[in-house]
Amino acid sequence: MLVASSNSQVKVYNDLCRQHFFPNQNELCPRDKVISVANHYREDITVTNGEFGMVKQVLSAPEKKRISFRKKVDGKTESVNVDLHFRDVELVFRDEVLQPKVVKAKLLENLLYNSEPSLTSDENRALHIEFMQRHKGLNRDELEACRKKDPYFNAFKLKFGYAITCHKAQGSEWQHVIVKCSSHLKTLTKDYFRWLYTAITRTASKLYVIDEPKISLGGNTQIIGGQDLVFEQLTTKVSEVDSVGHEQAHQFGISDNQPTLKDLLRKVQACLQDSGIEVCDIRHYQYQELYRFKHADAMAEVQFNYNGKNKVSSFNVRETGLLQTLLQQLLAGIKGITLSTISSQVVEEQYSFAEPFLEQFHSRVSDVFSHHDIKVSDLTQIAWAQRYTLTKNGDTAVIDFFYNGKKQFTKVYPKQDLSSSTHLLAESLQIWSKS
Repeated sequence: MLVASSNSQVKVYNDLCRQHFFPNQNELCPRDKVISVANHYREDITVTNGEFGMVKQVLSAPEKKRISFRKKVDGKTESVNVDLHFRDVELVFRDEVLQPKVVKAKLLENLLYNSEPSLTSDENRALHIEFMQRHKGLNRDELEACRKKDPYFNAFKLKFGYAITCHKAQGSEWQHVIVKCSSHLKTLTKDYFRWLYTAITRTASKLYVIDEPKISLGGNTQIIGGQDLVFEQLTTKVSEVDSVGHEQAHQFGISDNQPTLKDLLRKVQACLQDSGIEVCDIRHYQYQELYRFKHADAMAEVQFNYNGKNKVSSFNVRETGLLQTLLQQLLAGIKGITLSTISSQVVEEQYSFAEPFLEQFHSRVSDVFSHHDIKVSDLTQIAWAQRYTLTKNGDTAVIDFFYNGKKQFTKVYPKQDLSSSTHLLAESLQIWSKS
C-alpha cells in the first residue's frame, strides 16, 4: 500500500500505478483495485467505507445522465447542469466471514477519476433529483422502499485503491507500505509527527519512504545577530596568512604555549602584506608587546597593549616620520581585535555531558565542522547553552548554541567579541546554516 497525505497526492500515485499495471488504459479495467468511499447496504452484501475490492468485469460502456436544476449562488438564482456517469460492473468484496463475493452493481464514475474524497453537494443533489424524476407519483413509503433498492441511487462510490490517504489507512495494516512523508503540515510539529507515526506504523513487514524529513539535532536553529557581523578587511587578510611557524615565533622569543602572542604576530604580518615593512624585533612585557619595524633605512617602534580578555585595547606608534605615518594607517585594524588563545595544533578533548542529547549534539557539531577543516578547540557548558570555540589555522570563532526544556536546540548566537576572526565566525555560521 502507498500512503500519502492528500487526495491530490493519492490521485497522482493511483494514476502512476495504473499506468504501470494497465498501460494505455485510461478507464476502469478488470483486476483494477478499488476502495469504497461510502457505505453500501444491500441484501446480498454490506460494503462499508474504507473496504477494498477488485473489479472482476466491466459490463457496459459509461451511461451519462445530465441533471439540471436551479440554485442560489451569492443571493442570485442560477441554472446548474450536472453530469452523472454510471457503468455496470462486477465487483469482488469480502463478506462478513471474509469470503470473496461477486456483486453486480452500478458504479458512479464521477469520483473515480478525480481527486475529490466524496461527491460534491451538487452531485448529491443531482443524484436525488434523478431518482425523484424516475419515481414521480409515489408516496413517502413507496419512495423509501424504492430508494433502498434503486440501482442508480445506490450506485457504488469507489476510488482506485493503490494509494490512499493516511486518514483512510488508520486501523489497517499491510505487509509492505510506501509512505510519502511530505505533507501540508509543518515539519517539527506535534501534528506532523502524529500523522507520520500513523503512516509509518501501517506496515507489518517492510517500510519504504519517499521525501522523508531531513531532521537532525540542532538542524532547525535560528541564527541571531549573524547579519550584524563587522567584516573587517583585516580578517580577510589574516585568513590568507598561514599560522606563524615555530622557527619564526621562536626567533622573536615566542614559545608554542603563547598562542596569543603568535596570533598578534600573524595579524601584524597580515597588515604589512606587500608593504615592504619587516618585523625585526619584539620585546615582551605584561599585557604589552613592543615591536620594532624596518623599512629601507628607516626604523620605528609600535607598542601594542592588550587586556586580560586578550583584546588589543590600543597601539602607539613612537616617534614621527613617513614610516611612522604608514604604520599608523596599516595597523589601524589591530585595535579592538580579539587575539586567539588556541594553539594551531588542536587536539580535541573528551567532554562529559549531563544529558545524552548534549553528547549527540556535540558529535554532530564536530562532524559538521570537521568536513571544513574546522576543529572544536573548547566547549563551555553554561545554563541552557553550549559555548563552542572553533579554530582553523590559529583563528578562533566562538558560538553559543541555546536549547530549551524540551531538549531542542533553538537559537545560535555568534560571539564576535570573543572571536579572534570575524571571517572564521562568518564562515562557521554559513556552514551551520547549510548543514
